[in-house]
Amino acid sequence: MDFASIKRLLVFLGSRKVTLLSLVIILLLLTAYVGLPLTVREHLPFNSKNKPSHPDDVRSRRGRFDDQPTTKLDPKFDDQHDQTASDTDTYSSSSDAWLQSEETGNAAVADDEHDEFMTQQAEIQRQRKRTLRETCNRYNITSRIKHDHYFVDDKYDLVYCYIPKVASTNWKLVFQKLAGVVGEHDNVSQFKINRDLKKELVKLTDTHQMESSLTFMFARNPFSRILSVYRNKLEPNTTFERAHGWQEDLGRRIIKTYRDKDERHEKYDLTFSEFVHYISDRSNKGRPGWQNIHWNEYYKWCSPCDVKYDVIGKLETLHDDAKYIFKLAKIRDIEFEDPSGSSPTFSYHNDTLNRYFEDVPMGSIYDLYDRYKFDFELFGYDLPKSAEAKLNAG
Repeated sequence: MDFASIKRLLVFLGSRKVTLLSLVIILLLLTAYVGLPLTVREHLPFNSKNKPSHPDDVRSRRGRFDDQPTTKLDPKFDDQHDQTASDTDTYSSSSDAWLQSEETGNAAVADDEHDEFMTQQAEIQRQRKRTLRETCNRYNITSRIKHDHYFVDDKYDLVYCYIPKVASTNWKLVFQKLAGVVGEHDNVSQFKINRDLKKELVKLTDTHQMESSLTFMFARNPFSRILSVYRNKLEPNTTFERAHGWQEDLGRRIIKTYRDKDERHEKYDLTFSEFVHYISDRSNKGRPGWQNIHWNEYYKWCSPCDVKYDVIGKLETLHDDAKYIFKLAKIRDIEFEDPSGSSPTFSYHNDTLNRYFEDVPMGSIYDLYDRYKFDFELFGYDLPKSAEAKLNAG
């Protein structure tokens, strides 16, 4: 019994007429209490230490960053480090803290611990984050956080880093619906989503907004993304209605770079192999088209080694990952859907990938992999079998 308890008892006795017999009984009880072992006294129900805490006293803080200094890339990778962006912040994180959060973090924010789908998805996320963190540590990868690469929704506390050619149009449509710019049943074209209505979306202004938000990004096999760009914008027989500008500008430039004058045809006929050669050849760095938002590296665009994403989505599991995000954010009034007028290339199918990469020379495949090596390892992707076979043969 502490001093405060004794004081309260004395006040109680002083305010009431207590008989001598009652006082004797109270003194005997006090003597017996003091004589009890400390471990027994601590577990008595009236001990103040055993008062149940108020539910509001139990809080969780979903921190994203700590104040550890950023690390530099290994010198041999310096040419892969993007230093050109403005309006940026740089953060790095403790790998041990992140790995610990991978074991428990997603389970804490799931809607229902007994929901089998959510449990499975939480485990998938733990595996993806572990692969990501191990790769970040292996190569000391760091990059600047570009505010204008992130969309924000304050109502549902979402922060999304969009990557072109990785379901970004789908997610822009989601954010436009959440903002009330687009109705749930409106038939909106892909062009309008990416041009006119994109201006209505809210961009990230302060990196610390991420600390209290559900942050996510999506990746895909880097080689399938390259193939998707070619088939959508540069392949001679593409069905994309605005491909002509791409072909006459970048496509013709690539043809001119690699073909002698007598090998250039009036009819546009850029091959996939030529496109791969152009964007994988480091001697083209700095030339128009070598860097482009549709094929820039993921680690430079979304800074996955410097932002602690709650969800790492993949195009190959798009709808399951989207369902998981919707459940985490408790989004129930809209549907995740494909925009109208989209022109999918299905370039992530293994048969399609292998067929196109069969005609790419081994040297170009090696150079292309070298450019996207970090993205392959960060997100746990394998080379297409035809590309891998050529590299192994070499």
